[in-house]
Amino acid sequence: MVNAVNDLKNLGFDPKAPVFLEAVRVRIHMSESIWKEKIEVMKSLGWSEEEIFSAFKRDLIFLKSPVEKIRVATDFFVNTLKLGRQILSEDPEFFTLKIDKSCRRRHDVFKLLESEKLIEGGVKIEEVLKMRDKEFLVKYVKKYVDKVPGLWETFNGRKQQQSLPGLTEQWGKAAR
Repeated sequence: MVNAVNDLKNLGFDPKAPVFLEAVRVRIHMSESIWKEKIEVMKSLGWSEEEIFSAFKRDLIFLKSPVEKIRVATDFFVNTLKLGRQILSEDPEFFTLKIDKSCRRRHDVFKLLESEKLIEGGVKIEEVLKMRDKEFLVKYVKKYVDKVPGLWETFNGRKQQQSLPGLTEQWGKAAR
């Protein structure tokens, strides 16, 4: 516990701040080796220590995610969605989202609607990913389900026979 407290102080956490106790709780639930492994994984994905700890300070749950989820999420957000690390470090809530059950499907729906010219200007995929399920369903699925063939299947994770535009090569092959 002393190591956890010292680690957090070294990161700039104020021991008198209310968030400090929660940060200690998060930190002590990880062994020293797991903590270091997560930091090293983030570094291997191109993050600086400053970005990692800045994200941790913004959302303590960020580093509670399993290492594999961190890798998968970073790959999806950076390589598929082309979100920069800065966006992720400023809003680490992205790492708490369900990549396969929610984000990929929403991305696929978004790209399908974009290809049909149904997405109004100024809508960012980041906003779409963080919407409540019901809001997403109403705004992007129910509204267009009768106008766009295959939309319901895409929303439910079943791809159409043709490849959807904007998908990674892996998903494009799976869609055929």
